[in-house]
Amino acid sequence: PYLIIVVVLILTLGGSLLYKDRTEAPSGERASALDFNVVAPIDKLVDKFELTVFTRDNDEQGILWKKKLRKWMSPIRVHLNGEESQRFQGHIASTLAELSRLSNLSMRLVQEGANEDYNIDLFVENVENFETLYRSEGFGDFSKAINMNAAHCLGSAVTKKSGAMVFAIIIFRKRLSDLKKRSCVIEEFTQALGLFADTEIIPTSMMNEKVQFIDFLPLNDKIMVRTLYDARLKPGMTRAEAMPIVRQIIPELVTAVKEHGEAALYQY
Repeated sequence: PYLIIVVVLILTLGGSLLYKDRTEAPSGERASALDFNVVAPIDKLVDKFELTVFTRDNDEQGILWKKKLRKWMSPIRVHLNGEESQRFQGHIASTLAELSRLSNLSMRLVQEGANEDYNIDLFVENVENFETLYRSEGFGDFSKAINMNAAHCLGSAVTKKSGAMVFAIIIFRKRLSDLKKRSCVIEEFTQALGLFADTEIIPTSMMNEKVQFIDFLPLNDKIMVRTLYDARLKPGMTRAEAMPIVRQIIPELVTAVKEHGEAALYQY
């Protein structure tokens, strides 16, 4: 009754560092290009949603025309494995809180030692242990699909045939700087909501392989999360069913943001 969806983020070694805002960036054109607080054009947002939701990072043939929309319908509970993941507990908790307000899903960490079920399992591990962890969680062998040695952080999700997501595993490479690990928190938890693929359509997006190592969720990505978790979009919808609704939702959100600010995206 389940499909396994492989969501792979590869942050290649030696990638460029982008800046949190223009006050921290170099002067000139590069600085203005890194303004993460500017709303992208509506047509670009629509195209980004289509590619992000209806493809995956490891797809080679573009849009999966028969692929269906996938999203969580149940509360999300996150389990942290080991001391290294616990070091980022505060950043993970604040990320979950923001994604919760955007998605209207209950999200929180499972307390260490608590006898409580969880549906996202987070590890911070050496790269040579990645495949063992994948196998231990029932995801099989993905070493042929990705370059493990180039991967900074990875994620995979289990989805019911209905399109409802029910479990995910996230793995960060242990030998990363704290900034890179914080960046992995933002991107992997956001992608684990059903926004699987990176695209370069919008430069100021976390889900863009040219944008690496920022530890906050850009405005245009917040619009992506809020769009996916609009109640009008149902898990299991085809691209043909979903995209006309997306073309209604995104202009509404852009107008709301321009009139009331980013707070208009939050569902509570």
